[in-house]
Amino acid sequence: MIDERDYMRNGGNSGNRDWPWSHWSAVKTLLIINCLIYILCNMGTVGEELCFFLSLNRMGIQHYQLWRPFTYMFTHMTFMHIFGNMWSLWIFGSLLEPALGKTRFYKLYLFSGLIGAATWLLANWWGEPAICIGASGSVFGIMVATAMSFPHAKLQLIIPPISLKMRTFAILYCLYEIYAELSINDNVAHLAHLGGALGAIIFMRRLLKRSSFQNNPSCQWLKNIFRMKNEKKDNSSHSSNSLGELDSNEVDRVLDKLAATGRSSLTQEEKALLEEASRRLRDN
Repeated sequence: MIDERDYMRNGGNSGNRDWPWSHWSAVKTLLIINCLIYILCNMGTVGEELCFFLSLNRMGIQHYQLWRPFTYMFTHMTFMHIFGNMWSLWIFGSLLEPALGKTRFYKLYLFSGLIGAATWLLANWWGEPAICIGASGSVFGIMVATAMSFPHAKLQLIIPPISLKMRTFAILYCLYEIYAELSINDNVAHLAHLGGALGAIIFMRRLLKRSSFQNNPSCQWLKNIFRMKNEKKDNSSHSSNSLGELDSNEVDRVLDKLAATGRSSLTQEEKALLEEASRRLRDN
């Protein structure tokens, strides 16, 4: 909903203590947390022990070490591993977070990572002991959620140097992960990636089916951002419009522009329109 998006929140709570990191985006906060843990995990023997302590493995779960499904998704040991994950988090997260809002973005990251952990554990509960670390499951979920939200957005690849629609890229990547899990013998947790993708699909579909969203007029804006058609047009004519005289189509257009190019691209009139829409929704 528009009033739950970070760029529409009222910053006038001067009575509350304002921490420096309270204005950080979810993407920035997750980047910093992952990088700090990466540095700690590379501090010699103590770092290696910390990495194992935070990793996901069946032995730990069997001994009720229930922090592991959460901590593994922030843990990396090699530079290329964290670089690839954080680069993807930045690319996809910077597009998705303005649409979802900070709180929902955090929930998506954690939920995708947990479903990825569960999928990996189910496949590795027997056999030789193995460990799983990395934000790949969570990032895969964010990538799939971005593809669901902005299916026609273009993604420019470096190798090969081609441009793909976001939806096409996500589908091809998921198909590759299925192939790699079945055919390639490597140390990559492909099932955690696929589990993260599944988590994103569950999260996004439930987000749009929640009854509180269906009954709120601002739900339509979220559906427009996700490019989903409202099949209940007859019922929409009987619902109240909390925006009053505001042009909801114009608000939709400004929200799409904001999600695509950022707040700095908006004109003063467009910023004023969003602020007025947010104020009216909060007052209702």
